[in-house]
Amino acid sequence: MNGPWPEEIRTAADSRWSAEREMNYGKSKCILEREQIVAWLREDREERLALLWKWADEIRQQRVGDEVHLRGLIEISNHCRRQCHYCGLQSENLELHRYRMTEEEIMGCVSEAVDYGYGTVVMQSGRLRDLSRQGLHP
Repeated sequence: MNGPWPEEIRTAADSRWSAEREMNYGKSKCILEREQIVAWLREDREERLALLWKWADEIRQQRVGDEVHLRGLIEISNHCRRQCHYCGLQSENLELHRYRMTEEEIMGCVSEAVDYGYGTVVMQSGRLRDLSRQGLHP
């Protein structure tokens, strides 16, 4: 075994190692070839996936333990100037009730997130022409 990657994981697709495919986990460096990563992404045999999930859970336990880290997401506006066909916020979606949160509404949500114990709050919106560091402008 080289680093924390079990031999079964490293050799699943290919036993070659490459410095270009390095993943840094603190003091240990784990390396998988691109082909090995692709093979694991395509794997569909339950017994092989069970091995991968077991190993991933062991690494998660070593690195972060059993703590749960909560993160909040506030969608401050669903207005958008783009026409991305995969997205429900696209500008030509005339059935969508559009909104923009006020600064007070946003800060109220942030306060609630703090009260809930969220460690991080992310704000997002559709693409706006008039979003600036100074705030949302109707």
